[in-house]
Amino acid sequence: MRREDRPLPTRFSLQIWPESGDEGKTEWRGKVHHLATGNSRYFRDWATMLAFLERASTNSEGGEPDRDIRIE
Repeated sequence: MRREDRPLPTRFSLQIWPESGDEGKTEWRGKVHHLATGNSRYFRDWATMLAFLERASTNSEGGEPDRDIRIE
């Protein structure tokens, strides 16, 4: 693939932190922020974070994610 045919990189900021969960287990929480659009999502599991990253980085409109991503 020629350099000019490659999609532009998409940049994100990611914050993760531990929280005490049920029965004293540590659960990881996080926030991902799409730098180009300013959209952010909080997540409680890696699958939700990855879904946001995939949608934001593949959208041709500059990373606007689909609105069906729900984060609690």
